[in-house]
Amino acid sequence: MVLTPLLIVLALFIFFTYFTAEGRRAKLLSGNQKVAVNIGIRENKNVLITYIICGIILGFGALVYGSQQIINTQSNLSTSSILFSYIVPVFIGMFIGSASIDAIGVVVAAIGMELLNYGLDCLGVGSGGYQQIIFGMFMLAFYAFSAQAGNIKKVLNKAIEKFTKQGKKEMPDVH
Repeated sequence: MVLTPLLIVLALFIFFTYFTAEGRRAKLLSGNQKVAVNIGIRENKNVLITYIICGIILGFGALVYGSQQIINTQSNLSTSSILFSYIVPVFIGMFIGSASIDAIGVVVAAIGMELLNYGLDCLGVGSGGYQQIIFGMFMLAFYAFSAQAGNIKKVLNKAIEKFTKQGKKEMPDVH
């Protein structure tokens, strides 16, 4: 039942972003605003339409959050843990989404993070702050990996290229 709003929002976001002119224009504006405006995209109209669509998506998110949580009034920085628990899957999802659709990457990352938290709870690591320490170490490792992903890819490509050249030298021609 809770997955119904998620599927509706995911379909709405993917449809808006990839299958409408306004969604494609929004992606152009987010990529390079000055160039997009110079080629004739009306920025104010696009921003208004994008804000309306994002407001609908946030409304669905509030519906899901409100149905799953007890909402108490908060003060000072007591809600910062809630923010960080929801922003981390976005960073991971954007990295995953660079190979496909970013919205699907965020959903996969959110499910993965919840599985990590559930697994740590099942191992009995949920109390005493150990779960936050392990979670923080995982995030540090992920950020380090994602920041150096381009360099890691270059090193792997060089190693593969060197290996294939070396293998070709040792292989006799059979003609």
